[in-house]
Amino acid sequence: MKSTPTNAVAVTPSDSADLAKPSYLYVHTGGTLRVTLANMADGTYVDYNPGDDRDYSFIAKRVWTTGTTATGIIAQYD
Repeated sequence: MKSTPTNAVAVTPSDSADLAKPSYLYVHTGGTLRVTLANMADGTYVDYNPGDDRDYSFIAKRVWTTGTTATGIIAQYD
């Protein structure tokens, strides 16, 4: 079951740096969202194609610059 996040911060995608804390993601404007999930090996990723105003129930550790066209990405965490 998904917990209720108590903190949020805007995400700046990066090909080299993980998020400050593994987080649930919210996407304001859809496109492609390339992420590494919390338990995936470093350097691996999966692409999602969200619509606008979409919450994700997975926990991401990185949002990639390369391959990400979605904007208004917010990291939500406890």
